[in-house]
Amino acid sequence: MSEPLASKKPILVLGVGNILQSDDGVGVHVVEKMRDDIQSDEVDVCDGGTAGLDLISIVDNRRVVIVVDAVNGGEKSGTVYRLTPEDIDEPNLRFDSLHQVGLLETLNMAKMTGRAPMRTVIVGVQPEVVDWGLSLSPAVQDQIPKIINQVKKEIELARQDCRQANDIRW
Repeated sequence: MSEPLASKKPILVLGVGNILQSDDGVGVHVVEKMRDDIQSDEVDVCDGGTAGLDLISIVDNRRVVIVVDAVNGGEKSGTVYRLTPEDIDEPNLRFDSLHQVGLLETLNMAKMTGRAPMRTVIVGVQPEVVDWGLSLSPAVQDQIPKIINQVKKEIELARQDCRQANDIRW
């Protein structure tokens, strides 16, 4: 069962991925590093791991969801992307979230039930290694500060959007 709307913070930073598969776990690593930095009445930070559709109760009725994930865009390892679900779902684009099916299905299910976030942004990084292992590759590890800065920019944009919209939850 989902939390009552009044008890949810309007902005969610959601890290997804499998920490047992090297760079695939980058989203989880990033949110764990950010957890202590984000102490806010406006922002929740969540390790979504590989939960897939189980995340629907976490994303529902949020104003903004910022997902951090490994994304295969065919670029050099460590390339940082800023995408929307529509970018990933666009058949003519080559972007592919490693958790595309679970993430997009979750967002679509939330939309069908009227509980979708108003906006979703994906901050992704091109993986180098997606194989058994607990550590991130150097190419991805070196981009963690850049990823965190991008997530912080997205949080600030979300805060501005919420304030401009006079969101009653503020």
